[in-house]
Amino acid sequence: MKWHLEFCPIKDPCHQNHRLPLALRSAHPKRQNHYLNGRLAMQRALHVFGRATWVTSKANGSPAMPEGFSGSISHSEQFVAAVVAREQADQYLGVDCEEWILPEVAEQVKVREMRFYDTCVEAGIPDLRAARGAPI
Repeated sequence: MKWHLEFCPIKDPCHQNHRLPLALRSAHPKRQNHYLNGRLAMQRALHVFGRATWVTSKANGSPAMPEGFSGSISHSEQFVAAVVAREQADQYLGVDCEEWILPEVAEQVKVREMRFYDTCVEAGIPDLRAARGAPI
C-alpha cells in the first residue's frame, strides 16, 4: 500500500488532553478537539502501515511524522482527515477538507467580493490578487 486516508467525524477525544502541546492547552476547547481528532486520525492511518504512533507537532504546528513517512491532516467543522504515505524523495502529500456551500450563499460571497474590489479601485488601492499571481 502506497498511502492511506483516514476520514472521521469529529467527536469527543475522550480525555486525551494530556497529549496536547503546551501551546494548545489554553486554546479554545474547539481548537483542542480538532487538534486531538486530527492526531487520532493520523494514528489510525499509521496503524495501517504497522506504526500506531502518536504524532506530535513540529514548531510550525505541522505533524512530526515518524521517519520514513509523510502525512497531512485537515479538518472542517464536522470531519477530520489524515493521509499517510511512505516517504519518497521529491513527492509531497496533502489533504484538504472543504465545506460545500449553497449556490445562493456563493452568490452572496461573490457580490460582497465585487463590492470590496470596486471600493478598492475607487480608492486607488491596487488589486492585491494580481500581485499574488491569483486569477482576477
